[in-house]
Amino acid sequence: MGLGIALAAVATVVWSGSFVTSRALHDSVPPVQQAFWRWIVALAALAPFAARAAWRQRRVLRRHLGFLLLASLLGIAAYNTLVNQAALSTSAGTMGMIMAASPVLMAVYERVGGVRLGVRRMPLLADPLDVALPADHALVGAAEVRLADLAGEAWIFGGSGPWSDITRGACEAAGFAPRQGHSAAGWTAILAMVGAGMGVALVPRMAVAGTLAARGDGVAMRALDADRPWRHVVAAVRRGGEGAPAVACVLDALRAEAGALTARRPG
Repeated sequence: MGLGIALAAVATVVWSGSFVTSRALHDSVPPVQQAFWRWIVALAALAPFAARAAWRQRRVLRRHLGFLLLASLLGIAAYNTLVNQAALSTSAGTMGMIMAASPVLMAVYERVGGVRLGVRRMPLLADPLDVALPADHALVGAAEVRLADLAGEAWIFGGSGPWSDITRGACEAAGFAPRQGHSAAGWTAILAMVGAGMGVALVPRMAVAGTLAARGDGVAMRALDADRPWRHVVAAVRRGGEGAPAVACVLDALRAEAGALTARRPG
């Protein structure tokens, strides 16, 4: 995190310095030449790092060549030429403040173009919450288990995130207020407490699938036949980007993995 903040700060300093440079050179280097030589230097600096990847993705680049040319014309050639031209008649500070309004204008353009900003939530799965019981609990062998059957039990709540509220909400929806016996910060610790007979807990099925090896003996997982709560797992994707081949591939892999993790119903 610290490195990311430092890099963002350096990028801001460099970006701000470009306006000062444009202003300082306005008497000796014409705006078009400034833009030209800036991008020649940038091309030479980036080519060793980007050329191989660009060649591997040449088919994708060819498919979107028209968009790339338009973006280059407007976002690179025209943008930098206009910035350099502005340096002939205004201060670097004024240029920087005007350019800082770019995100607002982007939002206006996207709205005019009918594109909503932000992210789109792509549903992956509805993950059921199963109940974790001590292995010798009377309901382990029951033909049917309902959340209301556990109204008198001590409950182990999650000590971090929203899980305490989720447990309370699910139990209250089933008609009772849960009695908190203990709390723990992770699923492995929660399952260990259940195995030690310290209480029962609601655990997402996907989380159980990821901690089966770590939970040890003494825990029985039962799917609820009624009052079953669910959590909805989604992938956050930038609006308009869900159709990109790489994003679609990741979404498909997430759906396949999540489905495999939750397909087995605990006994």
